[in-house]
Amino acid sequence: MVFNNTMLENYNKSPRYQWLRDELSDQSNINILISHIPPFAAEIDDLNRIVFNNITTAGNVKLCIHGHAHRFSDSVYNDIRTIVAGDISDNEYYMIKLVGDQSFVEIVQF
Repeated sequence: MVFNNTMLENYNKSPRYQWLRDELSDQSNINILISHIPPFAAEIDDLNRIVFNNITTAGNVKLCIHGHAHRFSDSVYNDIRTIVAGDISDNEYYMIKLVGDQSFVEIVQF
């Protein structure tokens, strides 16, 4: 599931917001939410954080993946494992494996 920048499009008034909530509410899927900017970044205001939280709690989101910060981090945000990818100059990529409700991240140097 790719989140794109739906939360930055007129808060929750975008038709894509409702589509995304509906898609994530399908409990038969294990969802991975991907966005460029993490919800805890300085560029995201409080209302957009609420919108993001509404989206992630709407469904079975097991992992969030973000970029933008240019440094790797592996944390838990809103009870969801959250990976922020590092900069390409770090010469690494990530192998992510989902097993049930767990996710495993391997950092591969190149």
